[in-house]
Amino acid sequence: MIRRRSALVVSLFTFCLGLVAQPPLPQPDAVQGNIWYGAIPPNGAQAPLLVFLHGLGGTASYFWINNDMYTDAYNAGYRTAFISTNADNSPGNNTIAVNGIVVKNTIPTVARHFATRKMYLICHSKGGLDLQFAMATYPAIRALVKAVFTLGTPNQGSQMADWAFGPGKPYANSLGLLTPGMASLKVVNVQTYRSTFDPIFSAAGIPFFYLAGNSYTGNSLTALTGPVLLGLSGQANDGLVAPSEAPLPPAYATTLGVIADNHFLMGTGSVSFTYVQPQIIALESH
Repeated sequence: MIRRRSALVVSLFTFCLGLVAQPPLPQPDAVQGNIWYGAIPPNGAQAPLLVFLHGLGGTASYFWINNDMYTDAYNAGYRTAFISTNADNSPGNNTIAVNGIVVKNTIPTVARHFATRKMYLICHSKGGLDLQFAMATYPAIRALVKAVFTLGTPNQGSQMADWAFGPGKPYANSLGLLTPGMASLKVVNVQTYRSTFDPIFSAAGIPFFYLAGNSYTGNSLTALTGPVLLGLSGQANDGLVAPSEAPLPPAYATTLGVIADNHFLMGTGSVSFTYVQPQIIALESH
């Protein structure tokens, strides 16, 4: 009896594993090599398109190397694309404005590749602001966006960036935080953008959703920066962004909540996809 039960457990486990298909790796665009296309899932030729933007210091592969976001989206039946903000797919550390131009130059290519007029944008960290710059500055980009999800994005600016280029500069330098991209996240810089972005997005009718984190454990960098941000903000945080820095105006945006995960886990499928997918299902049903 014990052997039969053990065999049954193994069979059920193996069956469940088989339900989680591991898709083929994304492939780069033949011309713009910083655009990567995910495999088309079975019966998914006309499925909604999810386009992913990485955060500061990241690349498109953030979403499929040691990250189940691509796999989760594929198994849920969605088409996918991923954008690196550097043409050579090196880590992206440029400013919001520079990356916004990259987004402007890549999104139309993605739309043509999939022959679609609308897509969902899912952005980790600074990627959310890079996208907002492109959307606010170029109406043609806004016209292609059905909804936006920002995961751990400092939509109101980053106190960590202020600290890094202020009193914490020596320590921040040792952590590799003194990049042009980080400087562009200073609160005064982002608030200047907000004064332009928010009226445009309020009028556009494009739904935005934002998700924040409040745990900085589990990562070597956030374990160091989290206590610093706690002292600056007075809030439990994801190590780089405090929950109070993530909101967007309720005129066009909805919170997906605050979850107990660090900044780098905020963009992973196992942490965030279950918050994103129900919103896409609801929007597709309208």
